[in-house]
Amino acid sequence: MNAQLPEQMFRVTIKDMLIGESAYTVPWSIQIDQYGRCWIRGDYTFTHRKFGTSQMPIKRASCGFEVQVSHSQQYDQAYISPQAQLQMSLLPVVKINRTPIAPGTDASPIIASAGKPSKTGS
Repeated sequence: MNAQLPEQMFRVTIKDMLIGESAYTVPWSIQIDQYGRCWIRGDYTFTHRKFGTSQMPIKRASCGFEVQVSHSQQYDQAYISPQAQLQMSLLPVVKINRTPIAPGTDASPIIASAGKPSKTGS
């Protein structure tokens, strides 16, 4: 007879968040399709506190997600096939807030492309 995995050991992802729940995830969980629509990958994990690379605040709303991106974060548009959309469990982003630029900080853009972000001009 097989052992049963305890519920607290199951992998919980963004698609499992409850309406009204707030959390943090990685900035590269955001995808922009060929029409400029913003999505969040439902197959990515989240934390309830900033931890490691999970620094981007997100909140589940009844009709999608609200995200807060860094003032320097930029994204590339890409074709996302219907099959890829299902595989990544893409969920709509309905509100995007940008963090303000703090005085004396580096405001050079960060480009997120095919995975983790990298600073431009590096």
